[in-house]
Parts: sequence; structure tokens; C-alpha cells
Amino acid sequence: MPFSVASVYQLPYQAKSIDLVVMSEVLEHLEDPQRALKEVARVASRFCLFSVPHEPAWRILNVMRLKYLRDMGNTPGHLQHFSTKTFLAALRKQFYVRQLNTPFPWLMALCERRDS
Repeated sequence: MPFSVASVYQLPYQAKSIDLVVMSEVLEHLEDPQRALKEVARVASRFCLFSVPHEPAWRILNVMRLKYLRDMGNTPGHLQHFSTKTFLAALRKQFYVRQLNTPFPWLMALCERRDS
């Protein structure tokens, strides 16, 4: 498949046409992550791999390194903040979560389409 740039809310691919979707460090930047997850589920033929910063650890680490103090450690551009519970809840609306890994300070999940 050729490389392309598109909105995650309207991907230019046929339904179930992508073997593996990797969405690394994206969801926390989106205004509507559920809308994006729904679109990713549409184009994925089976598996998706997602990663996000693990909160509140991410912010605490930023404060410890004296970064983004005015924003209480919130990295610029982060609109969403995921704990393990909220990350899993978001993913489970569209996917089966097959494996969750927590390499500090991230959350990573291998997911499978619900209708696979």
C-alpha cells in the first residue's frame, strides 16, 4: 500500500483493507478519540496496535524534569489523558483488547476488530 497523509477521522481506505494499523502517540492529541477509533476499526482487517502516555505518570515525569510547569506537566498538544482504565474503556468500544503492555511510562495495546 502506498504512503498517504489523511485525517484519522476520514481515512481514504476501503473497509477492512489494512492488515495492521499502528497508532502510536496519536490518541492523546485528538479532540475526538472515539471517532478516530471507530474509523480505524473500519479500515483494519483484523489487528491494531495503540500506544499512549500513561497518566498521571507522564505529567509527574514532566514536572520532575521541570518541563511544562505552568500546565502542571501537561505536554503541549495533549488534549486527552489516559490511565489504564480509561485507555482500555476507550479501546473496548471498538475492539477486543488482546494484550496490554505497560512499558513505563506508556500504555500499549494489541487489539482485534470486534467482528473478526
